[in-house]
Amino acid sequence: MLRFGHIAPTAPDTLASYPFSMTDPFVMKEWPNLFFAGNQPSFSTKVVMEGTSSVRIITVPSFSRTREVVFVNIRTLEPQVLSIEISL
Repeated sequence: MLRFGHIAPTAPDTLASYPFSMTDPFVMKEWPNLFFAGNQPSFSTKVVMEGTSSVRIITVPSFSRTREVVFVNIRTLEPQVLSIEISL
């Protein structure tokens, strides 16, 4: 998704979206600083470089399975995982 720069490559065919004819609002003109992939099996992070651009990719685990929350320091872009334990 990042390499090709398209947020919804199958829209409007498989994703409910208005079919734009002149421009595509789902094309990224530049890389974001952070890219999240939610509902993943576990937390992980990686910084990817492409030319002079870099993006931190963060996989966020399913909270209902792992009881983990991911926080990101906006100044440093460093993620931190908080595990929540609930006993009934």
